[in-house]
Amino acid sequence: MEKIRGKEHREKILQEKIRQHYEKNTILAVPKIEEREFGVGSFEKKIAKRHMYFSDEGKLNSYLKRAAPFYISYSTAYYKEPEKQPMDKKGFLGADIVYEFDSTDFVLKCRNKHDFYKCLDCGKTETGFAEKCIHCSSSRLLRYDFICPECLERVKIETYKLLDVLTNDFGISPRNFSLNYSGNRGYHIHLRDKEIFSLDENARLELLNYLALNDFDLSLGGFNFFDNRAPKPYEKSIAGKLVREAIIFLQNTKPEKLSEYTGVGLKRAKNILAKSFNLTKPLQEGRLPRIKEKDFWKNFFLSLKQDLSVNLDYQTSKDIKKLIRHPDTIHVGTMFLAKRFKNLDSFDPLTDAVAFRDREVKTEIKRMPRLFLLGNYYGPYKNKTINLPEALFLLLLSKDLVKSFEYF
Repeated sequence: MEKIRGKEHREKILQEKIRQHYEKNTILAVPKIEEREFGVGSFEKKIAKRHMYFSDEGKLNSYLKRAAPFYISYSTAYYKEPEKQPMDKKGFLGADIVYEFDSTDFVLKCRNKHDFYKCLDCGKTETGFAEKCIHCSSSRLLRYDFICPECLERVKIETYKLLDVLTNDFGISPRNFSLNYSGNRGYHIHLRDKEIFSLDENARLELLNYLALNDFDLSLGGFNFFDNRAPKPYEKSIAGKLVREAIIFLQNTKPEKLSEYTGVGLKRAKNILAKSFNLTKPLQEGRLPRIKEKDFWKNFFLSLKQDLSVNLDYQTSKDIKKLIRHPDTIHVGTMFLAKRFKNLDSFDPLTDAVAFRDREVKTEIKRMPRLFLLGNYYGPYKNKTINLPEALFLLLLSKDLVKSFEYF
């Protein structure tokens, strides 16, 4: 078996696999590639060089085959001369919007199962995510982050919420979306609507505030919990949407969820839901049904507002000069594809975004949590030699968790 002889050797193996992929596959360029700035990354830094330019798709693919970059990203902005420096020399024309979702933005219990860290001071290794070492309190931690179906499902739920608002509230046609897996922990939603093209950062921030419901106050929106009044569900406003969603929620929810939303006990929640018609009919008329618990409706709509808000990366989403990973290229942190796709329902990153799947590799593993890939679970393993799918071997290699290997 071939031993991994340090960082340079490991990176050389990964880069050769990336080169092989680009030699066999033609990457479809993003629209108006000639007006985009490009950047490429090293193993440690996702954007190590920028102000690059490709006149067409052929030039892009020639570069990928020749250089096999660890990361390649393009600008959401369009420029007259994208290769010019500094930025104000490029001639800004307009920009898309890209909304990003990442599983690390959520508190997920699954991270305590598949993530782990090594303390660079005391040398101890522990399972789970932590800001500081539980043994010596050092913050110098080498983190090993992984993904699982639970992580990705949570991000998918947030993505559904965004798509619902974009289509139903903003009236943006799905033809103007591009759905992309990030290649690692989440999704990128690219918007290329003509109404968006010329928006400045302040206008993009307003959109973000709408999506996150940051500036929405229930009382200013027409809710009066003292007089039991509510907006009517047909109103084209955030308040009207909240009432519409409340009606759907009350018709379909379980007592446990209502108890969580409002703070009433489980038995009381069951009794309330048993009369759900008596709740939804007044809401359709703009009235709040009388409930003896004082803050029932206030707590209910605050919880519903929180559930409907979209959790987005603010900086990325309003930045008109952001570089974002080019679709269908390799993410060296996982060796998965930053895959574009059409159907969020059926897309499964742990199968559909796997670039290397044809071979098996005998792998001497340092450490690996229980992972799901290509329809199967593997591990956990520690100091073990086992045959793995090539994709899983490359994932572990990218995280420096392989001692030696042998291709079949």
